Amino acid sequence: MCSVLRFQRNMASWVKRHVFTFDLGDIQEKRGSDSGSGQSRSTADRYFNAVFGLGLLLFCIVCMAYLSPFLGSDLPQCRSVTMYPSYALVQGFDRRFSRLGRKYHLYLYREAGKDNGFSDDNEIHLDGIPVLFIPGNAGTYKQVRSIAAATANLYYGEMRDALNNNNTKNLDFFTADFNEDFTAFHGRTMLDQAEYCNDAIRYILSIYELSDKYRASGEPLPTSVLVVGHSMGGIVARVMTTLKNHIPQSINTILTLSSPHSTAPATFDGDILKIYNAMNAFWESKFRDRDKDPFYAENVSVISITGGVLDSVLPADYTSLEGIIPSDNGFTTYTTTIPWVWTPIDHLAIVWCDQLRIVVAKLLLELVDRTSASKTRPLPDRMRLARRSLLSGLESSASADFHLWDNEDYIFQPKVAPGALTTAQEMSPILLNVETYDTLNEYNYLAIPHNEPNLRFSLLTSLENLEELHILFCQNYNEHNSNGPIEYSSRCVSPSQDFIHVPRSFENSKYPSESSVGSASLPFKALHFNQTLLSKYDFIKFRKPSKSSFKDEDFVLVELSTTDWQTTVNCNPFQLLLSSAKFAHNASSAPFIQTFRFPYLSSSLVSYKLDVSYTGENLVFEPFIAQSIDSPFETKWHLRLRDSVTITIHSEAPFIPFESHYDKSVKLRLIAPPDCNINLSLSINWYMTLKFLFIRYRLAVAALPLSLVSFVLANQFALYYSSSFFPDFSTTLRAVTSKFWLKLTLSSILLTPILNISFIQRLIHSLDPSGVNSPFLIRKKNIMTAAYYLGIREIFMCWIGPLLSCITLSLVYMLAFGISTLESCVRRVSCYMSTAISKTRMKEIWLKDECEYEEGLVLRRRIGSGIMILAVVLYVPYQLVFVLLFLVQLNTVIKLNINYFNTKRHSNLRNYNSSYLLLMLCVLPINAPMVFVFLHNFGRRWVTSFRSHHNCLAILPIILLVCDNAGLRIPRSHCIERISKLITIGSFLYLSLYSVIYGIRNLFWAHHLVNLISGWLLFTSLDLTSNN
Repeated sequence: MCSVLRFQRNMASWVKRHVFTFDLGDIQEKRGSDSGSGQSRSTADRYFNAVFGLGLLLFCIVCMAYLSPFLGSDLPQCRSVTMYPSYALVQGFDRRFSRLGRKYHLYLYREAGKDNGFSDDNEIHLDGIPVLFIPGNAGTYKQVRSIAAATANLYYGEMRDALNNNNTKNLDFFTADFNEDFTAFHGRTMLDQAEYCNDAIRYILSIYELSDKYRASGEPLPTSVLVVGHSMGGIVARVMTTLKNHIPQSINTILTLSSPHSTAPATFDGDILKIYNAMNAFWESKFRDRDKDPFYAENVSVISITGGVLDSVLPADYTSLEGIIPSDNGFTTYTTTIPWVWTPIDHLAIVWCDQLRIVVAKLLLELVDRTSASKTRPLPDRMRLARRSLLSGLESSASADFHLWDNEDYIFQPKVAPGALTTAQEMSPILLNVETYDTLNEYNYLAIPHNEPNLRFSLLTSLENLEELHILFCQNYNEHNSNGPIEYSSRCVSPSQDFIHVPRSFENSKYPSESSVGSASLPFKALHFNQTLLSKYDFIKFRKPSKSSFKDEDFVLVELSTTDWQTTVNCNPFQLLLSSAKFAHNASSAPFIQTFRFPYLSSSLVSYKLDVSYTGENLVFEPFIAQSIDSPFETKWHLRLRDSVTITIHSEAPFIPFESHYDKSVKLRLIAPPDCNINLSLSINWYMTLKFLFIRYRLAVAALPLSLVSFVLANQFALYYSSSFFPDFSTTLRAVTSKFWLKLTLSSILLTPILNISFIQRLIHSLDPSGVNSPFLIRKKNIMTAAYYLGIREIFMCWIGPLLSCITLSLVYMLAFGISTLESCVRRVSCYMSTAISKTRMKEIWLKDECEYEEGLVLRRRIGSGIMILAVVLYVPYQLVFVLLFLVQLNTVIKLNINYFNTKRHSNLRNYNSSYLLLMLCVLPINAPMVFVFLHNFGRRWVTSFRSHHNCLAILPIILLVCDNAGLRIPRSHCIERISKLITIGSFLYLSLYSVIYGIRNLFWAHHLVNLISGWLLFTSLDLTSNN
């Protein structure tokens, strides 16, 4: 017992010396200074005003940056679409086949004039391949229409012959109607949707078993369904495979559009985080333990498509599959990367953007195989088709998919004399256009040197018809003749299937999408082969096209180069703070496709500005740049380089796991015409950097203010316990700022490197009370992740902590000022409306040492508390009750100001209730999304099981404390043990620390901590020795 008492005394002494050293006199002096007119402000006030002004200025700049439009390649360039949609309700799929058949519905999409409609028996006889579309958060089933219509138009139209699939077939698009449920906010809703979709797949497959057309065709019945998911619909598709009602092997192809695979976009509901944790662990185990269940590793493919910077609903970084799906089974790509699209797309437009829907429709028709029971091609073929359709072709891994590796469609040519071969050192790039046409030989032979590590072959052309372009890669071949001597010839193959498309870049070109699919202009075509592929061949034969195929601006540029094609620029963000990084392209010594690699620029949080200047007259095309990252596959094309170019990347992002052995370098691939020298300068674009902070740290708006409010409350209670005076929030915030702000700022900087230490990460993970973070990411050695604090790994980004701290201070002070303004207005109105009699009566009540409760009011509060507890247990989620309690607390604060008296007891009550109201206000955004879910379901007359949200213990302490506050009681400052005081102060400090370290990714748990603190405050407000 003595040791316990000694510990309490030592702890209290340490807190008094090191934590709360400003005293009540300072605060009272500040209050007097604030109320007096003409008095000079103290140094502390000036310091606070400076920090507040800085935070307010930064907040305004961030908001202005966020609202400012994008420029250049980041501008939206989607074209509108037309279709003739019709939706047939699948009436047979009801509660007999799914318990959710009354809440959700299933529709079959039919493109009018294309797809088979109703027959004479008023039914639709299906004969295609089934596809299930799953809408996202608050999405509608009608969002399927764009892609489904494009698929029907492509299959039944004139472009069907362009499909690279002889076994393709029309697609039957089914779409789920979830009544625009809020999937992102409620885990139970997500599980319901996944369960319903599994039941829907079972029913869809049974429909084909009854189809007369299918039986007549002799084709195998489908055993699986292709799944296309938008936003959270893509997550529902992956959750489906983890449920008990999932039909094994019924899903082998998942295509997602703007789906947050790597992490949950909202952390208001703990069930969502648990589902993500279980889902990612399930998928990771399926690919890891392929010996037990080889189906996933050998058959399942997941493709994630995201719109990039224009997606303002969720950060595009969240769509990454890295660390979850192996590269042989899936990848993430950006719409700026996809050939024939080349434009960023916002979150909603990604389902209807004309350029993208045509590419997706073509890909779906090429992935299917009507001769297979799974109705899809084998996994290697699907992945190869997906990479060829959705990647730029310039990635370091793209060469593995070139047909030139295994092309056996040989064309035998006569032997070429050694004198006819031109070496790479002897030749300059071959430029063929209208002006140089007559100066070039009809046949040109380029000898391929061996043992040249920098060997590259590049070709760029604007010709519309590639059949006019005759180019062959040849091997010396000895043909054995049984009737005579050996005849020497050449065995050649054509690279016609390996051409890639790149945006058109002439003087009048503005945006990459101007040459996208459906545009009046056609893109450039290119070949780019490395030394590994070229080593299979001995020479290249190039025959110039006919002169009639050339228009005035058309050209063909061919180059076989042994010059180092990649230049490494070793600059880091710290160096770019002081000066820009300068580099250049020398046309006389560098290949016309030159890559500048930046190994130390990998943060998604930093944007850059690229200034370009170049010389040259009568250029055959305007130079352009392909900005790229290999993982995830993001390529962005920049035209009109004379204007400043904004570089935004999606590489290492906050809270997103990534594989450490992947190259995360930013690469700028410059494509320049001959005789064009280019100077480039790279610097940080601070305005665009601030623009992207908002989208990536929106959840910090709830976490960080709660941390600061909790810290101020800890100081308020420390002063209250030492002096029996509870100071007001704004004055305490000023005192806290003057004493602790430099320490807090330094801590916000140091937390980033400290929390990136592996040991500290494991320690923090073990101390996490919520237990919903993904532990398998920590177990994997090659996976890097930063799940705590701001999720930052780069030391350079430490400045974000102080910046958000300043903004947080400004926001909290404005909230406190808003409450103070409300109180002042109430007092002014009350001063005019109250009668002298009521004032006298209330004054007599307030001057009493103990508040005398009227029995009627006490009874009503008890009945109200009981009703709220019963409602939580039986029907409503506790989040809705929290909103009601916030209104009750607001009413208490208003009543305390209606009858205002300048007494110590009244001042304590008013300041305490105002501070607690501010605490509830910080928790309100955490609970509000669940209220929206409940009200949405209530409007649909559907009762969704909330399970953990019906736990009355999660709200009971707050109910009792708010009712206690309404009874005009306050936690005692006297006759209370010292350890109890330390628990009160320590609990608020823990809430403050938790909100900083865990808060952004575990917002839901902050409510439970506030609930526990409320229970403790209720306990300390009880006088156990009193009969009341």
